[in-house]
Amino acid sequence: MRRLALFAAAGAAGLSCITSSIQASPAAEDTQERAQVQTAPARAQLRAAETIEQVVSTPAAQRRLRANVRGVSQRDVARAAAQLDARNPARMAAIPDAEFGNVTRVNPQTLTALRALPPRRRGGQEIEQITPSRAAANVLRVRTRTSTIQADQGGGPPASFQAPETPSLDVNAFGEDLHAALSNSTNGYMMRIRQGGQTIYTLQWDWAQRPGDGARGWNPDRRMHIASVSKFITAVGLVHLLIAEGIDPDSEIVDYLPAYWAIGSNVEDISFTDLLRHESGFSTGVSDTGFVFMRQQVAAGVAGQGARDYENMNYGLMRILIATIGGYVDPNVVFGPTSINDSVWNAVSLAAYVDYMETHVFGPAGVSNPTLGKQAGTARAYTINGGGSWNTGNLSDWAGGAAWHMSVDEVLDVASLFRRGNAGITRSQASNALARNFGVDGRVNTGAGPIYHKNGIFRNIGACPGRSEEQAVLLFLPEDMELALFVNSPVGSSCTFLRTLVTTLYTDNLVDP
Repeated sequence: MRRLALFAAAGAAGLSCITSSIQASPAAEDTQERAQVQTAPARAQLRAAETIEQVVSTPAAQRRLRANVRGVSQRDVARAAAQLDARNPARMAAIPDAEFGNVTRVNPQTLTALRALPPRRRGGQEIEQITPSRAAANVLRVRTRTSTIQADQGGGPPASFQAPETPSLDVNAFGEDLHAALSNSTNGYMMRIRQGGQTIYTLQWDWAQRPGDGARGWNPDRRMHIASVSKFITAVGLVHLLIAEGIDPDSEIVDYLPAYWAIGSNVEDISFTDLLRHESGFSTGVSDTGFVFMRQQVAAGVAGQGARDYENMNYGLMRILIATIGGYVDPNVVFGPTSINDSVWNAVSLAAYVDYMETHVFGPAGVSNPTLGKQAGTARAYTINGGGSWNTGNLSDWAGGAAWHMSVDEVLDVASLFRRGNAGITRSQASNALARNFGVDGRVNTGAGPIYHKNGIFRNIGACPGRSEEQAVLLFLPEDMELALFVNSPVGSSCTFLRTLVTTLYTDNLVDP
């Protein structure tokens, strides 16, 4: 039975019920990652010469678009169709993020080996040396953090009755350790830490595009495909929409799916929470989020909900749900026979998703025109030593679970918007969403407090370390800090998991008060 559950007092309550049913995160090892190989996007029942753009441009489709689609123009839909048609068909692999639970530490021998790599002469041409670092000549280090210790004003409880102070991060020591581990074991990287929304530390190193590809160095505005960190971005949009519409995240999604889709067993029980936490029951074994593929998976059904299985499809479905819940298109609209319907729905839902994200997430965060494909200045993926130059191309049919190309600063802008109670999501609602692992992979408990983490990896198929790879990490740290790190290669000859490396170095550099 299809059913909806609405908040009793939308707006005032917001996502107040988001705190319910918080479950303990099962332990898992980072080594349990499972590669998901992309399959070609399905174009069922379409003639080989017929593109999605051609389908949405037919007179019949245009009439139905005018009658049934709101909030985006026919030009927007045509542009989305062209993006879908232009998607890069090359085989790729996306590495799903490790499961919930504490991240295992990097082996001490691995850290020692990374730090002991012989130095080599490197340096992107656009890197500006702000403050010379004793670690390396072409590292940018900005340290603007001031002491938070204030004079005792009196009137508080005796010291013996006060809660013990918690450890804090030695930011400089952490940055130096991170650079020592990455500078000679990667092609290049960009890292920035903010506290209270303000930059307190920056590191940038080497080439985003090597001399043969454009000679562009890393800087905080350099965009890269952020892979699965796109899921966090999508989660911000969906949570914003659920709050705005007064929809309980534990409500089922089925009434918001296109009505012409066949609904397989147990799909009626899938909730927004299930998608956000990767507990929907979908288990495809691949990373594909093409429209027809997702329709077929919904028709095939699931065994049941609750067990975590990291699937790009969970977030691919969100671009369709944002289109219907956001009022862009009614779920009952039919644009023609199934082949036509698939193409038009595909283009409409992508256009609606992009519009909602630009209007309610990127715009309020001050992010201008992020793209689903690479531009001239976008970072490329390489091997550790700078070989295997790879442009991951247009990934529009993976929108929702991947595909956004953004800079470190832009990712941090969205993270700050979300965490600090701006643009329709309160601080409390954001905190509760993180606690329920909405848009993040889980939590690492440290002496300073929990770290909520989101990881993204996209790579060419190949053996370590000879594969080209791009990696992005977003961390919500204690002390009101966020960290974003991009690396456009594997890390070291053993392809060390980047998020584990960063969290290990974070805990190693906590100091007692």
